[in-house]
Amino acid sequence: AAWTFPMLNDSRGIRVLFICSGNICRSPMALVLGAEVLAERGIPIDWLDSAGTLGIEGQPAASPAVEAVGKLGLDLNQHLSKGISDALAKQADFIVAMAPEHVREVRLRYPDALPKAVKLWEYTSRRGRLDRIADPIGQPLGDYLSCRDDLIECLSNWADTLSDRAAKAR
Repeated sequence: AAWTFPMLNDSRGIRVLFICSGNICRSPMALVLGAEVLAERGIPIDWLDSAGTLGIEGQPAASPAVEAVGKLGLDLNQHLSKGISDALAKQADFIVAMAPEHVREVRLRYPDALPKAVKLWEYTSRRGRLDRIADPIGQPLGDYLSCRDDLIECLSNWADTLSDRAAKAR
C-alpha cells in the first residue's frame, strides 16, 4: 500500500519518531520540543518517540541537553536511550532525522520506511543554512543551546508545513 499523509485520511493523531545517533542529545531534545511545537499548532498527536541509530540502550539524556530544554520548562530527566527498531520504523508516520547519516541508516535498515523520513535540517528559515542538526555531544552548554534553537526553528517550520497540508485537506 502506498504511504499517505496520515492527517488526510485518519482521525488519529500523527506518530513521529525522532532519530539521531545515540538518542542522548538531539532526538530527545527534539521529542520534547516537538511535542510543544506540534501542540501549539493544534496538530493531533497519537505518539511521539525517539531512538538512536547506534543502538545505545538505557542511558540518560546528556546533562547539558537536560539543562538546555530545562531553561524552557521542559523535562528530559526520565529519558532513557534506545535504538531504532523495525517496530518503531513501521509504526511511525514520520521519521524525523537529524543528519544525512540517519536518513542513510533508515534507507539501509528499513527501506520501506524511507518515504517517511524527514530531513529536519532542511526546514531552516534561511534555505541551506544547515547541512544537519549539529551533534553537541561532549561540547559545552552553549553548543546544546544552539542545537536546541536550531531544533526549535526547524521543528516550527516543519510543523507549519504539516498545518498547511492538513488545512488544504479539510
